[in-house]
Amino acid sequence: MNAIKTVLNFFVITFTAMTILGISCSKSDTNLPIAVMKTSLGTIKIQLWPHKAPKTVENFIGLAEGTKEWLDSKTNQKVMRPFYNGLTFHRVIEDFMIQSGCPIGNGTGGPGYVFDDETYEPGPQITGQISTEEQARIVWTDLLVPYFRSLKGAPPDSEIIAITQACRKSNSGQPIMAKTVEFFQEKTGINKPIYEKGALISAVEYGNFCMANSGPNTNGS
Repeated sequence: MNAIKTVLNFFVITFTAMTILGISCSKSDTNLPIAVMKTSLGTIKIQLWPHKAPKTVENFIGLAEGTKEWLDSKTNQKVMRPFYNGLTFHRVIEDFMIQSGCPIGNGTGGPGYVFDDETYEPGPQITGQISTEEQARIVWTDLLVPYFRSLKGAPPDSEIIAITQACRKSNSGQPIMAKTVEFFQEKTGINKPIYEKGALISAVEYGNFCMANSGPNTNGS
């Protein structure tokens, strides 16, 4: 996910021990938020782009400043305190990227919730018959995945289970393509419109500050 851009380019060799000491946010002369990340190896200034990725920016600022509630994985309690303070950069690949934001320290942890990607402009709306594998994938990520998350232990619809099992068995979206978008909206109770991918919201450039996730619409911290 490419949403936010650093205003300070920096080179990383073996800075796996770099620790975030604190983050403060303010407005720049252009009225865009600036995050100042103080680390054990220096300061990184980050220009945030709410006009490109409003949910991502709001989430980052809320976690950084401690105004957004998150789940402490050590105590299993919801808390409101600065999330990033004390975290390390747990993943470093020379001349490519550094990654932080995991409270466990190995890339598997998060704030206890997920939110949607802000990667592409919406393309044409998908309605009626699902005609391509790509459209089937969008139905999966935008309707079926949120549906399964919403169940919270409740038994899923038998037809939905049969279709998803058939997808896994065939390793394709053909079982989804046998139904319509409206069928899945009715079955899942998720009536929001779904869209094909449009253009990238922002170009991918060196020095960008981005979200990492474990799959579509799994952003967190």
